[in-house]
Amino acid sequence: MKQPQTKKKLRKSILSFLTLISLQGMVSALEVGDEVSAKAVGKAEFIQGSAPEKWEKGKVYVFECWATWCAPCIAAIPHVDGLYDKYRDQGLVMIGMNVFEDGRDKVVKFVDEKSEGMSYPVAYVGRGGAFENEWLKPAGVKGIPHAFVVKDGRLLFKTHPMKLTSQMIETLLEGGEAESKLLARMKSAEENKGTLQQNLMAFKNAKNASDAAAMETAMAGVRNLNPDDSNLAPMAIELKLVKKQWLELKDQLEKMLKKAEIPPTYISTKIVPKIVEEEDVSPALLQFLVETLNRGKSRPGATKTLVALLQSKLGNKDEALQAAKAGLEEVKKGGKFPVEPFEAFVRSIEDDDPLTLDALNQALEEAMKKK
Repeated sequence: MKQPQTKKKLRKSILSFLTLISLQGMVSALEVGDEVSAKAVGKAEFIQGSAPEKWEKGKVYVFECWATWCAPCIAAIPHVDGLYDKYRDQGLVMIGMNVFEDGRDKVVKFVDEKSEGMSYPVAYVGRGGAFENEWLKPAGVKGIPHAFVVKDGRLLFKTHPMKLTSQMIETLLEGGEAESKLLARMKSAEENKGTLQQNLMAFKNAKNASDAAAMETAMAGVRNLNPDDSNLAPMAIELKLVKKQWLELKDQLEKMLKKAEIPPTYISTKIVPKIVEEEDVSPALLQFLVETLNRGKSRPGATKTLVALLQSKLGNKDEALQAAKAGLEEVKKGGKFPVEPFEAFVRSIEDDDPLTLDALNQALEEAMKKK
């Protein structure tokens, strides 16, 4: 029995429509190796710096996508800025693309307050801008922070900005066979992402159990999959902490800070809180940590407190007391935290019986509840 003519036409129209949608999806997808256009970048409103008019041969372009409401994005800014400062004269073009956000003014204020800590060009895309429609959506990017890495007009890869290392940037700028090998390793690592995650989880479990041998085995698994994996450096630090290899830890931290592989805040948030609880730490490591904290940007109350604990471990009571009092004054001036726990901390330094970091944090939490 023949279908009515109207049904045939309707069925043909539906099939044509579905085919068109499918073809549009194929055309709009943005994959590694695809050619990309700088035009969408130029359509964004640049708050500082300017958009590239065209791709310059040999230069490496990193488009780092962020927003003021994104805590991991903000945490990555010192690392991104460090890479930019180090390699801008060698051909690295770093551009911060503010995305998924409404309100240009808040972005301008944020960038102004960051000042030299965010010295690379920054563009405000807003919601539904050309960069979002022509880059983010076709690439399937729904979360940030996220970075697009481009060279000679092609998308080399997509990654988390914290996974960009000095070695990777240097290799990309060098080009040639070294670059090809790096991209091949990254492709292999992406294809073996499941196995990589298994090794990372195994390392985490081994670290919690202080099992150095199992940590080394898990690290070897990650290294075999991708020798450039950004997890390897912090894993090596964790291993040295577990094995209490203090001088080796000092040397590695120095190198990583110099290469901008870790931000200075990594020292205050990840290293010092663990070191102050350890016994028989090398004085050379303690002194290095004190100097690093004193050079960096101080967090009101927190940084000076850590310096005081380190100085106390070094046996430098006068310096420890000076740092503790400075931290107390910062807290008084800031008005954000209750002063009583910090006053108690100063007294504990005077009495040669410093409060532990855990005890101070607990006292602070209890005081905050009463505030």
